[in-house]
Amino acid sequence: MDFFDRIDELLHDVGRDHVTGSVEVDQVYAKYQHERLDLNHPHGGHAQYLKQAMVDHADEHMRRLAKHVLEPGGVADGMREVVDQVARDVHEEAPREFGDLRNSAHPTVVKDDVTTFDVPPLVPRLTEAELREKDRLRDAGHDRYPLDHPQHVANRIARRMSP
Repeated sequence: MDFFDRIDELLHDVGRDHVTGSVEVDQVYAKYQHERLDLNHPHGGHAQYLKQAMVDHADEHMRRLAKHVLEPGGVADGMREVVDQVARDVHEEAPREFGDLRNSAHPTVVKDDVTTFDVPPLVPRLTEAELREKDRLRDAGHDRYPLDHPQHVANRIARRMSP
C-alpha cells in the first residue's frame, strides 16, 4: 500500500464531515465588556474573556479535537468538548457584576448543517426591562446581584432541563 492509498484510507476512516462549533455570549453589552480593556471589574472577571477562552487555550482545544479524529463520534464529539470547555471558561473569566454575562455562554456544534449540540445559556439575553432594573439596582448602590449563588444556578439549570 503506497502513501496515497493510505491517505485515502485515512480520509475514509475520518470522514469528510463539515463540523463547526461556536460559543455565543448573547447579551446586548457583551461586546462592549469584551473589548473595553479600560473597564474596571471590582468583583472579578476581565475583558477579552471569550478571546482568552478560545485563543489562549487553542493548543488544548486542538488536542481535544485530535483525540477524537479516529474515534466513533469523530471530530463532532471533540468539538462538543471544545465548545463546552470554552463556555465553562467564559463562566470563569467574564465580568461578574450581576452574574448574567458570565452565565450567558451558549455553546453549539453543527455537523453537516445539522445542530448536534446546543446548550441554552443559563441566563438568556436580558430584556429591556431587565436591563433597566439592573441600572436601577446599580444606581441604588447594589452593584451585585446574587445570580451566581449556587442555589440560583441550580434553579436555572433545573428550569432549563424541565420539559
